[in-house]
Amino acid sequence: MRAEKAQTAVEFLTSNSGAVVLILLLVVLLFYIGISNSSFKQQSCSFEGFFSCHSYKIDSSAGLALETGQATGGSVIVYAISCTSSPEGLPVFQALSNAVFIPHGDYRYIAGGNSGNIIHCGAPERGDSFRQKICLVYSAVDFRVNHTACGNLATRVE
Repeated sequence: MRAEKAQTAVEFLTSNSGAVVLILLLVVLLFYIGISNSSFKQQSCSFEGFFSCHSYKIDSSAGLALETGQATGGSVIVYAISCTSSPEGLPVFQALSNAVFIPHGDYRYIAGGNSGNIIHCGAPERGDSFRQKICLVYSAVDFRVNHTACGNLATRVE
């Protein structure tokens, strides 16, 4: 009788431990696929404060295309942009060839699109993961005092 209980216990442990090992392997495999497959990576663009991303794209040859909106309470003019891969790094601003006027509650291309501004953020290659801090220098049309708005951009290079 005691031998039957021991045999039953051993069979139970071996059959269930095989299932546990199989589940662990499946979880590890899914985690690995999620980490290594680029289609699972999240794309995002966000600014602090009163600015927002409407559309964004980074191209290995054409550079940054960034369309932003603003809700500061009045119209603003954007004069410069910075992109840096270090969140703690100090922004190095590139003056825009064409300052961009954005009415309150509206959105415009700051770089790329119909802005006439070509901005290259480093030298990313097609398929690379792109994650950088983006900062804008702007001023209210009425007051002409410069302000800075920063955010984060994460996407795939096209």
